[in-house]
Amino acid sequence: MTNFTTISIPICLSDMNKWKIIQINECLSTNSLVKGMKKDGQLENKTAILAGYQTKGRGRGENSWFSDENKNLLCSIYTQTNIKVKEHFILSIITSLSIIDLLQEIKIKAKIKWPNDIYIHDKKVAGILIENSLLNDNIKDTVIGIGLNINQQEFPEHLPNPTSILLATQKEIEPVAILKRLLEILESYLNLNHEELHHDIYHTYNAALYRINEWHLFKTNEHFFNGRIHGVKPDGRLLVETDGGQMHQFDFGEIQFEI
Repeated sequence: MTNFTTISIPICLSDMNKWKIIQINECLSTNSLVKGMKKDGQLENKTAILAGYQTKGRGRGENSWFSDENKNLLCSIYTQTNIKVKEHFILSIITSLSIIDLLQEIKIKAKIKWPNDIYIHDKKVAGILIENSLLNDNIKDTVIGIGLNINQQEFPEHLPNPTSILLATQKEIEPVAILKRLLEILESYLNLNHEELHHDIYHTYNAALYRINEWHLFKTNEHFFNGRIHGVKPDGRLLVETDGGQMHQFDFGEIQFEI
């Protein structure tokens, strides 16, 4: 039977505004566990599940997430929201920027590889999987799954370009300490009012994009082309200029980076 350890921590120095962290030894995937707990009425608002190991860690689509036991951040964050469905990409933006800010605090300059990966130079350090529940035109709650490589030094050969905080800094960090700080940063973004969210945050996100304003090789279906990223639209589509001067918009899964 899975062992649970529950820790309540204050966020933004307010006793009225707390997150709960539930630590578990092992599960299939933290996102699946959170959704199951919510279905069974066992989940409070502002709860994070932190696993030591996932037997079937999930990425976007059919992708999986690999991690050695007790080495990395394997977590899912559950929170209620009041975000319009048409503005769903804001959750990806604030999650990505929260990880970027966190890494910046430990002297790592990272970038956001659209749509859901965090890169250090040309290597992947984190992935994000967001799953929303809808009510009419609103997102009533969200499950934000995050895999962040922290203390891993070796990876399977089939993974193309992984890295970790340890490989970047030569320092080990406890995953629970990373999660606590990540929740603090994420909370600060969630507390922004609507005007603040939509005034500067898209500019900040676009400025942090991996390979922004650089010419690189991309692939769509079986076609390769040179392109330059100009940014991401509010609905999440990627804007890429081809070397012929045309601007194209790509949805998730329609374009691949060649690295």
